[in-house]
Amino acid sequence: MNSTSAIKESAGLSLEIQSRLSEVDRYNEWIFEQFRPYAGRRVLDVGCAIGNITQYLLDREFVCGIDVVEEFTIEIRKRFAGQPNFKAALFDIADPAVTTLASDNIDTIISVNVLEHVEDDRQALDNMHRILAPGGKLLLLVPALQWLYGTMDAADNHFRRYNKRILRERVSAAGFDVQKVYYMNLIGIAGWLVNGKILKNDLISTSHYSLYNRIVPVIAKVESMIHPPIGLSLVIVATKR
Repeated sequence: MNSTSAIKESAGLSLEIQSRLSEVDRYNEWIFEQFRPYAGRRVLDVGCAIGNITQYLLDREFVCGIDVVEEFTIEIRKRFAGQPNFKAALFDIADPAVTTLASDNIDTIISVNVLEHVEDDRQALDNMHRILAPGGKLLLLVPALQWLYGTMDAADNHFRRYNKRILRERVSAAGFDVQKVYYMNLIGIAGWLVNGKILKNDLISTSHYSLYNRIVPVIAKVESMIHPPIGLSLVIVATKR
């Protein structure tokens, strides 16, 4: 079973994960703040799911959300039905057919916790490069630290977690100049380690998400002053050569 088939097969679990993530609004805002200074006017949200990050982009001139799971595209169309500047499409970012979106004059690609789901992440990055207009921005957040890979990664069809070197090399090889790459969410490592490696859960409980959401402002404040040496996630900002 390839990555696309596996993701579609587990769409129910993925929808539940996205629904729980929609409740951690402070966390979603924190993620978007990493990208806000770089996001342009015509944005492609790769792996948009139900729009937990897309919602912060609706003040742009044009926003396109794509996902490989049809249930997600149906949900996000309903959610943003009143937004004339938004469209959703069913695409696999590793399929060369997705490069037809280049006709939308995309100046920014945002992708949050998606690349790890793609078996051929090099092809996905190459397609992103082909979609972007010259000088366009690539803004990625991916899970970090392979030693954290556990049952929650497996349940959500993650092929890998990344480190700085691997992510920088793959983004650079696809034709991008890397401006920034850094870890974020140091404290999140503890929750992932306990749930996914020790307790071997498939999902983080809603109570844990709620607790985490309450302390996000403090974590964000500290990490805005100094990036931690490691973190649950990696952020990269790059420009199309």
